[in-house]
Amino acid sequence: MRIADAARIAVAGLFLLAPLGVAEAAPPPNTLVFTNSSEADTIDPHAHFDVVRVASKNNFYDNFYRYLDNPPVLTPWIAESYTVSEDRRTYRFAIRHGIKFHDGTPLTAADVVYSVDRMMSMNRGPASLFKEMLKPGQARAVDDYTVEFTLPEPSASFLPLLPELFIVNAKLVKANEKDGDWGAAWLSRNEAGSGSFILEDYDPAIGWTARWNPDHFLGWGPKHLEHLQYKTTREANSQVLGMMRGDFHFLATTLTNDQIQRLRKSPKVKILESDQLRLFQFHINNQRPPFDNVHVRRALAHAFDYDAFNLGILGGTVERAVAPLPKAMWGYPEGIEGYAFDLAKAKEELAKWGGTFTQPISIHAMVGITQTEQAASVLQSGLRKIGVDSRILLDTYPTLANKAGKVETTPDVWTVWAGMNYPDPHNWLEGYTSVRWGTSKGGSWYKNPEVDAMAARALKSDDKAERQALYEKITRQVVDDAAALWIYSQRWYGAVGRDVQGFRYSPIGGAQDFRWVWMGPEE
Repeated sequence: MRIADAARIAVAGLFLLAPLGVAEAAPPPNTLVFTNSSEADTIDPHAHFDVVRVASKNNFYDNFYRYLDNPPVLTPWIAESYTVSEDRRTYRFAIRHGIKFHDGTPLTAADVVYSVDRMMSMNRGPASLFKEMLKPGQARAVDDYTVEFTLPEPSASFLPLLPELFIVNAKLVKANEKDGDWGAAWLSRNEAGSGSFILEDYDPAIGWTARWNPDHFLGWGPKHLEHLQYKTTREANSQVLGMMRGDFHFLATTLTNDQIQRLRKSPKVKILESDQLRLFQFHINNQRPPFDNVHVRRALAHAFDYDAFNLGILGGTVERAVAPLPKAMWGYPEGIEGYAFDLAKAKEELAKWGGTFTQPISIHAMVGITQTEQAASVLQSGLRKIGVDSRILLDTYPTLANKAGKVETTPDVWTVWAGMNYPDPHNWLEGYTSVRWGTSKGGSWYKNPEVDAMAARALKSDDKAERQALYEKITRQVVDDAAALWIYSQRWYGAVGRDVQGFRYSPIGGAQDFRWVWMGPEE
């Protein structure tokens, strides 16, 4: 089903790069130019935690720990080692000596404490992942190179989540605070990091440029990049053509099967592939009538033609998902079936509801990510066949994430990927707890006190068998309640220039940590 011409025109008006064919200044030698459809609307590492904007965090900043490779390995980064108390509540970390921020200031425990307090006080982005564990004042500097965290209760997620703790230069950010904003206005447009690259220029409407940091604490091999350029390109065809022309060296977005096949034929592009525990789904606003009725949600689940989308449109490059947890993750219930495309059952569910729709359902897809529009069209087609009107609207991911901050502004139905922040069932299932309301992860606003209680118990336990049983029960309950529409589990396809080498892909971070990348012929 085609998107309305008016919507196409609106999207065209949002293109942020000069049209293909218009001459642009050539980038400096040894520069990686990469692009995405979503603008880098902020480069503050404590303001977001989505894969769309992860490149600025991973390259301008260093985090406490970092996940590397696939399967992801939790790797010491700023922290070298730790000890934990018998009650699993107090963690003491030794910080690596000799790390310097980009202005030459040494990184110490005081910067870690400030970063924790700032992140949790701002209550944005990654703060939602830590809010059950950390509050301002719960981290303290024992000395310049030792920091201690005291949790209110044990948490199985604390260590796996530490890669989401990025450290900022406390002295520099404090100097730019205004009216108690923790430097938020300044840091959204500037950086205060110690990472592998140093910000040179930033325009939220265009992107950013950065240069190599020769003094990074990990050191460098003989081959590395000297410059990075991030450019926003809203229109999918321009992204693909830019790769085929050699204007871009990495396409940091989700590719459709047609795009993959076009890029495979280009002599300037290679397609990298890897397993990825990332689910594509539609959030449903469970607290907005009539979607607060389980029969309406089940009708939607039966109205989507999964095979037409996964096998037809995507060419079988994905695996059908029937639950909110990837099939490969422990805690996945054996034998769970989910919902099949069945228009008769969809009509039966609507009959059980017995109500009428007073206005068309709004289905929100993402600007520049073609397959989200295609998925919205498949759902719209199925709904039409059961007598339900709908309209498709286009938003950028940051816009959708911001709308999900309040139940009143969250769309009826919207496309989203549930990625991996850490390799544990709680990473996916916590999105169906009230703790995550007000975030993109909790964008279905699902409400079930029993699920909340089971998830809290699983998080406190150090018994894997107990946790597995709880997560299996949570998964079955969330599926029975049709809290969302789960479409597929994704395999990663990365479009990379032939002259780009050294990529280290991790499903946490989306291959956007560029310190190992270099330009040169394939070896």
